[in-house]
Amino acid sequence: SVSARTSNPEPGFQLINQRITHSTINDNIWASLQNAQIQALKTLDQRPAEKFAQQMYETRYAGDRPKLL
Repeated sequence: SVSARTSNPEPGFQLINQRITHSTINDNIWASLQNAQIQALKTLDQRPAEKFAQQMYETRYAGDRPKLL
């Protein structure tokens, strides 16, 4: 099965390029994979991820040790 993960979508695209010659079907598959990747990235860009990143940042630089540097 061909799966396009957000972390590494290239293998899916490579499979499609190797197995299927240029056609409208290939274009449609490519477009749907690209769309799925964009949707996944949009989902990651929403609020919970930002809050999590902010918490990680605050946790990492909390305390006195970083400020001494």
